[in-house]
Amino acid sequence: YQASVKNRVFPEFKAVHQQVGLQPVRGLPLFRVWDFGFHCPAVLFCQIDALGRLLVLREEVGHQEVLRPFAQRVLNITETEFAITGAVSDFCDPAGHQHQNLLEYSSVELLNKLGIYPTGVKAPVREGLEKTRHLLIEWRADPLSDPIGSPALLVNPTHCPQLCTALLGAYRFREHPNGSPCLS
Repeated sequence: YQASVKNRVFPEFKAVHQQVGLQPVRGLPLFRVWDFGFHCPAVLFCQIDALGRLLVLREEVGHQEVLRPFAQRVLNITETEFAITGAVSDFCDPAGHQHQNLLEYSSVELLNKLGIYPTGVKAPVREGLEKTRHLLIEWRADPLSDPIGSPALLVNPTHCPQLCTALLGAYRFREHPNGSPCLS
């Protein structure tokens, strides 16, 4: 138990953030968030609802896979599982523009060839962590239908098992030799 909670990056992530059955909202834009891990690309499928909550609906994670077939799968998932959503926007780490090793195209250039045009803003990691932490502690309510409200970030644990595992403790800060978390 200690190993699963020590130095967690997001100790604010709790069961209340996991909403089984979370579904896409008809007509709302769909956001695909890309991570170009080496032979392990990943995408989160998200929406922002009328209350401003970030809904993380699904993840897709590649396993020992290059980007092109993975991106094709993401396009198929978008067509089949998110056909009711509005416009699709793609976001990625700006590092996706870099040419890696001897590859002919950067990750973003390869996606562009498939009609996917991700954008990204270079920002410090700490800034992204703080924005996520803010969503985890903030609550959004509708005075008429839901006066108690719910967290500003909701994740479907059935369709995002790896994300939930990471947020629940697999994603941790490295430890200094003295045992304290390395926050930089």
